Amino acid sequence: MAKKAERNKIIAITGASTILAVALGFLVALKGHKRKRLHGFILQVNLSASEILKLADRIIAKSKLVHDSVASVPLDKVSYANVISPLAELEAEQFPLVQSCTFQKMVSASDDLRQASSEAERRIDVHLLMCSQREDVYRVIKALAAKGEWMSPEAKRYVQCMVGATRRTVAIARGKKCGEENMQILEKLVQTRNKIARLLGYSNYAEYALETRMARTSTKVYEFLENISVNLTEMANKELTMLNSLKKKEEGESPFGLEDMLYYTRKAEEKEFEIDYGDVQQYFPVNLVISGIFKIFQDLFGLRFEEVQEAEVWHDDVRLLSVLDMSSNKHMGYFYLDLYSREGKYGRTCVLSLQNGCLSLNGTRQIPIALIIAQFPKQVGNKKALLRFSQVVNFFHEFSHVVHHICNRASFAKFSGLRVEADFIEVPGLLLEKWCYESICLKMISGYHQDITKPLVDEMCRALKRKRHSFFGLKVKQEILLCLFDQIIHSNENVDMTELLKHLHPKVLLGIPLLGEMNPASCFPRLVVGYDATCYSHLWSEVIASDIFSSKFEDDLLNQYEGLQFRNKILALGGAKDAKEILLGYLGREPSVQAYIDSRRKNSL
Repeated sequence: MAKKAERNKIIAITGASTILAVALGFLVALKGHKRKRLHGFILQVNLSASEILKLADRIIAKSKLVHDSVASVPLDKVSYANVISPLAELEAEQFPLVQSCTFQKMVSASDDLRQASSEAERRIDVHLLMCSQREDVYRVIKALAAKGEWMSPEAKRYVQCMVGATRRTVAIARGKKCGEENMQILEKLVQTRNKIARLLGYSNYAEYALETRMARTSTKVYEFLENISVNLTEMANKELTMLNSLKKKEEGESPFGLEDMLYYTRKAEEKEFEIDYGDVQQYFPVNLVISGIFKIFQDLFGLRFEEVQEAEVWHDDVRLLSVLDMSSNKHMGYFYLDLYSREGKYGRTCVLSLQNGCLSLNGTRQIPIALIIAQFPKQVGNKKALLRFSQVVNFFHEFSHVVHHICNRASFAKFSGLRVEADFIEVPGLLLEKWCYESICLKMISGYHQDITKPLVDEMCRALKRKRHSFFGLKVKQEILLCLFDQIIHSNENVDMTELLKHLHPKVLLGIPLLGEMNPASCFPRLVVGYDATCYSHLWSEVIASDIFSSKFEDDLLNQYEGLQFRNKILALGGAKDAKEILLGYLGREPSVQAYIDSRRKNSL
């Protein structure tokens, strides 16, 4: 009984001995079948291939029934109860069912299951696209919006989003994989995007893409990029002088060109930093890293993670953890850990929302469920499973999305967890990954694999942080170049892309011209998939994250008061409010780029 009780204790609360004990036993997989169904679970994790396809068909049939019902409401009889309520309830109910069908394509070891999951996703996507284009439903929702019926602020925002999304959503044919990206394909893509945007009533594709982002307009994006570029010019010039000096010593007097940038940057970094990443990896055993990261998140945000024994899972390596509020003991949600490599599994670290948190019609709260997937090595015999430092940072970043999803307290499923503006969603991850470069936290998640009581030394911690910001001015200038290119081609007609790059390159990159026929845009995948007209988003989120870190956490990384403020004022709101309004309420002002610039100057070469 004592051993059983010990297994149910809180994960990694305090003390080196606790971390040691947890690290040694934390990820032991449960044996046998795990079939316990838990209260509050709509999500189904062990469907067969035929069950997945049957469930997909039921989802589609139920969705069609509800949309038909809403469409049949006379325009003079519309109300929250007969229009928004059934759609919101449908979304809350069906999201975990849809995820039950589709997530298996990323994690299942069975070819049949992955194929069925992919086919289910295809069927559901086709149906949802048809729903998004239904003019009859759109007219009813728009009539309700025009009626002015009293609603809560979040309900009003929900209606506005429904109206906007219905008007904007359309099948935008663009390549998911373009093979070897080249300018001819990109030109055709941009022409198609602009054509579709005009059909939807927008003047160009950038106007369409930015409408639901924090930036809102191309003008704001240009101002943002120009502000950063100007502030980085002095730093970038000093970095370029350093690289030019290295070239002169090695090659004599000759112009410094684009072809020299990467080569001499690497030489300078090798000279400045004696970092052997193979040696660094010896300090990151998988079990220790995970237990340390969990401790940081629990302490900072007032949470408690408890493993659920005998939970229903899809593979013996998978674990389910329950999340509780530390002070009230209130249950907040669950998350799955599917961390180890196996054949057929999705190849990158990522987070999926499997069940959204929201309020049901009867006033009860549907619990959120998240899944984090990784491809970590698994310990075999006496051979320790070790993580590269980049994997550690990536897991820390992605786990912040899990916590964001779990901590959300929005009423509507549409605003749950990670459903926020796309240029805001990465802010928590970019903020919290900064903990990986601070000595106090690095020591909590590191330990030499043969003696985990010996963490990384301070000198190495400082080197990892400085390496992160080395030649930052020049690196960000190159990113700004492509962000400007992206914004210009998506906000103007018939742009000569080659000439545009020839014009922009020396203006942004301190006079360095393009090298011959080289075209960096032709191998910049963000222009093609996922970030078209929004390549600025990562920089935008990084600036906000830097401002929050500097003003709230830099002086005390584990300050639970500040952690709870962030949890309650940022994470809990999800998309229930505009991100600008959320940040204004949290910071007491609009975000500034100054902290982003200052932190880079402080840690630059």
